[in-house]
Amino acid sequence: MNPISFPKTKHSLILIFLLFSSCNKKWDPDLQFTQQSEKIQIENQNYQAQLLQDAKQNLKEFESKILLEVRKGIS
Repeated sequence: MNPISFPKTKHSLILIFLLFSSCNKKWDPDLQFTQQSEKIQIENQNYQAQLLQDAKQNLKEFESKILLEVRKGIS
């Protein structure tokens, strides 16, 4: 056996195996659309929850600031 041909054959077999094993799953556009839609919906829900949390925090800070100003103004 020629030592040079063995590595080439070995690499060729590995390459062929990788090509066939990576191509066994078929692309399903409906599944991809559904997954992307769900991902976008979850991101939108997270964004809305973050906006609500920020708004509540801003209101608490505003209320605290107003109460401090009112107390300073009372003689």
